[in-house]
Amino acid sequence: MEFKDWLMTEKNYSDRASRDVQSRIKRALAFTDEAEISPETLSKIETNAEFKGLSMSVKSQLRRGIRLYNEYKLLIK
Repeated sequence: MEFKDWLMTEKNYSDRASRDVQSRIKRALAFTDEAEISPETLSKIETNAEFKGLSMSVKSQLRRGIRLYNEYKLLIK
């Protein structure tokens, strides 16, 4: 099951909201040298100067996207 589909079925996200989460994940990856979200991603972005300069709401959305993706990865193993 794809991440977007998982968000829509398991978390009851709309199509638009699931695409927003995917966009946040891509944005979070831009703050790291990683190719994919990992359990360490959250701690890596927290130390990034650009990330620290973002608004509280954007930082919260990025963190949430990372947490959701990590949850998804654990469940599909």
